[in-house]
Amino acid sequence: MDGAATFDHSTHVGGTLIAAGIDASAHGMAAAATIHSYDWNSDTSEMTSRAATYSGEPGKIYLSNHSYGYVSGWNYVNGGSPFRVWDWYGSGSSSTSIETDFGLYSSYASSNDSLAFNAPYYLIFRSAGNDRDDNPSSGQAVALSPGSASVVNYDPANHPGGDGTYRGGFDTIGFDAIAKNVMTVGSVSDAVTNGVRDVAKASVSNFSCWGPTDDGRIKPDVVANGEGLYSSLGSSDTAYGTYTGTSMATPNAVGSAALLIQQYGNLFAGQAMRASTLKGLLIHTADDLGNPGPDYKYGWGLVNVQAAADLIQDHKNFPVKQRMTESQLTSTTVSRIQAFVWDGVSPITATLCWTDPAATALSDSDSRSARLVNNLNLKIIDPANSEHLPFVMPFVGTWTQASMDSAATTGINNTDNVEQVRIAAPPAAGTYLAVVSFAGSLTNNSQNYSLLISGSSPEPPPPPLPPAD
Repeated sequence: MDGAATFDHSTHVGGTLIAAGIDASAHGMAAAATIHSYDWNSDTSEMTSRAATYSGEPGKIYLSNHSYGYVSGWNYVNGGSPFRVWDWYGSGSSSTSIETDFGLYSSYASSNDSLAFNAPYYLIFRSAGNDRDDNPSSGQAVALSPGSASVVNYDPANHPGGDGTYRGGFDTIGFDAIAKNVMTVGSVSDAVTNGVRDVAKASVSNFSCWGPTDDGRIKPDVVANGEGLYSSLGSSDTAYGTYTGTSMATPNAVGSAALLIQQYGNLFAGQAMRASTLKGLLIHTADDLGNPGPDYKYGWGLVNVQAAADLIQDHKNFPVKQRMTESQLTSTTVSRIQAFVWDGVSPITATLCWTDPAATALSDSDSRSARLVNNLNLKIIDPANSEHLPFVMPFVGTWTQASMDSAATTGINNTDNVEQVRIAAPPAAGTYLAVVSFAGSLTNNSQNYSLLISGSSPEPPPPPLPPAD
């Protein structure tokens, strides 16, 4: 679209997205789609010009793939003059030095959030990055600043720790992928055995970057297969090759999302999902991996496009289940209650997602100030009037490295713009209430949101009882 040259990396990504399958082993995720390809220069202005602000907007797009990022932490060089194996892009040069861009809600993240907020039908997918295996070995030649003529032999006792070691591998995502409103994608191994989905085989890739963000938000959002993907290359019309990285996992997820956009448009003619609905749907239907609930390694889990498509179909077949709801809170409508009848068999899961206004960018590393602007809250009330609260991450408020790997608990989430309540074993038959509200005030006096529900029955809830005398 902007006259850029052909490259193997971008062609490989493109093939994963849409390859027709002339080589059956390289069949793309959404083979009937068309790519509008740009290089990464001026990406913000190009994205803004193409992003859909309403359903069916002519010439606009609903999603985009961004398999690139800025160099941070240690960068593998293995060359140069003078020769060195690694360059250090972080701050300082001692063993206590860190990469301040990891986890930071910078102007890059804020810009992404602003763009997304102003284009509520456009979902941005960002690769989480591959920094976690950027770890110099003792004695290797390293430059302690990019391109420095001064090269030393690496000593972990005196020099910055490897990106995957200095905080146990956590806090290695940076720049645009830190944004609240983007879908940040990490990598796992292929979850297939003999052509059949096998979720147990999906292990986080040794290179895939982990969260949290500095304020404790859950990143990555989801994971997808990014190891050993066979796809097209740019060197000739018949060139193929195998690449690995979160750059490969991201088009895996984006191609899947394109299928869901098509599925929704086929079932609901003339309509499209808001970006918050698509993001919430992918998170809601993902297969949980790692610690129970969300975590900073796998995010909300492995993308399951079949489960997401089935939910859309079920929403079409049984609208009374209220599987997918797009609504709004305002300064005067401070809460909304969605009643549903439990199906008596399934766990109950409700996922709330909203496209939050951009927060003020920060320059100080490890700031624990929440970047949430409109603080929506979700809870489920069961027939006995007991409240079930969403997941929260123990790192928030504790701020220790050990707590980065702790399993999620439940409580009031004042950090994320995705909230999820899970009731594995609902306590009783009857009507449950999903309650969406907000704390504090609302910027712009309103906030659109998307709510996904599983475990509801195709029967309407009884009318509420009149108030007692």
